[in-house]
Amino acid sequence: MHKRRLHAPAILAATLLGGIAVAAPSAAAAAAPAPAASATAIDYAARHLRVGTASIAGHILNQTLRDWGTAVPVSGGRVTKTDVQAVGQTASSVGYSGGSLSTELAVIGYGSRAERLQIYDGGPQVAALQRALHRSGSPVAPSGSFGPATAAAVRAFQQQHGLRVSGSISLWRVERILGANFVVPAQPRPAAGVATPRAGSELPAKLKAVIALALQQVGKPYVWGGAGPAAFDCSGLIEYTFGRAAGVALPHASTLQWDRAAAVAPGQLHRGDLVFFNTDGAGPTHVGIYLGGVAKDFVDATNPTGGVRIDSLLSAYWAQHYVGARQLLPS
Repeated sequence: MHKRRLHAPAILAATLLGGIAVAAPSAAAAAAPAPAASATAIDYAARHLRVGTASIAGHILNQTLRDWGTAVPVSGGRVTKTDVQAVGQTASSVGYSGGSLSTELAVIGYGSRAERLQIYDGGPQVAALQRALHRSGSPVAPSGSFGPATAAAVRAFQQQHGLRVSGSISLWRVERILGANFVVPAQPRPAAGVATPRAGSELPAKLKAVIALALQQVGKPYVWGGAGPAAFDCSGLIEYTFGRAAGVALPHASTLQWDRAAAVAPGQLHRGDLVFFNTDGAGPTHVGIYLGGVAKDFVDATNPTGGVRIDSLLSAYWAQHYVGARQLLPS
């Protein structure tokens, strides 16, 4: 079997996922190389992948495992014990075991943005990528061999979704794009002061493109005044994604973006809306793009420590500082 290039991880001593502990690696396992999951991916998994809860993160995990060929049932985005157990089993299938959950997620392609599959690669990672591409409409078969046909399918996928056309891609990138418009069923009652989604789940093409482009920036650094594509601040991320994906020219300031967009009534929050926060006592000083789901996720450029990442409106900090939502494009 083709051996993937693996990087040494920053291994956590143990990871607790919804009450399921993943044991620390043995000395022999610790010596084995494994890919490094980014701090963003570790944080994202720790905050969102909880047994019994549902979100886009759980949907992507479940679909990633299914694309690997794992016999886990469709979960509707709700993380199950079977999903968690399958992560370790799937990582073991390519020779890695005994590490933390975050590194196992990176091994199977869920949490790694750096591990790109490319021509002449082979193995179950490639088969998983091919299954994901097939779900997107590509005729490529899950052979497990990355040949010219798979490279052509990757280039077509990249062109379709506004990515740089290179012929190589990570499974994580594909899964995030395909899962960008996932809607979690049976949403619970939200926390006080947080709006619920409007009826209807189908987004216009421009809003889908905005969300997909925004998710492609997750993991990039925060730089004050940054407007992409290498780095962003909060309003720069909005300016870049709406400008590139929807042709909407915006000022580079959250307060001006608040003024530019239409008000969203309480209880009418929808994917693609802008969510605003008062983080320093001077009006709407922070902004993100709402993604939805049970965790009421939004993507934003936070600060130099967090970079571009996924946050939740239900977290104590963001719920406390939330000031309202605005709409740039009709949904």
